[in-house]
Amino acid sequence: MKIFTNMFNIKSNSAKVNPINLLPVFRQSPTLTDDKINAYRTAAYALIPRDSVGSEKSDVLVLKNSTGVFLPGGGVDEIDGLGEDIPHRQFLKLCEETIKREMEEEIGDSPIQIEECVYEAIQVFHSPKAGKVIKQRCVFFEVFLEDGDSIDSSTISPDNTGKILWLPHPYNANWFHQAQKRALFDNAVKW
Repeated sequence: MKIFTNMFNIKSNSAKVNPINLLPVFRQSPTLTDDKINAYRTAAYALIPRDSVGSEKSDVLVLKNSTGVFLPGGGVDEIDGLGEDIPHRQFLKLCEETIKREMEEEIGDSPIQIEECVYEAIQVFHSPKAGKVIKQRCVFFEVFLEDGDSIDSSTISPDNTGKILWLPHPYNANWFHQAQKRALFDNAVKW
């Protein structure tokens, strides 16, 4: 079941590359200009609609903590910087492996099916934990849970990242990364 559209028409087996300078850029604050960036990284995130488990609702699976709401996912450890020197097929494969690892850490042992890359963007933000201004390439995948009923909403994630929630109106949430909100907004077919 296809839930999200594909903004850049990227397929996981495609060699097509999105030039970094064409990706939309989101800044946590207008004061976080390029001259203040002192770290670069790539992160992969899962867009998981409740529709993927047969519900009539179009909720999305998120994590929530004191800093806000965010999608399951995280940094791609195998990629230094923004990954612009890596062939795109290899880049997407590394991102998919990150989704698998992060889903297990943040959501638990639920079997997942990764469909395709549906959105990419740049997020510039200040990380209090790292003490740095980070320019992050965000890669979003449509992901289906094979047994979404096993996800217990409002429980703490296994890695203590935050509370696991099925969010019914994701656009009104307090998103920590605006790129994540935009990925949902630009790719949701129905809400």
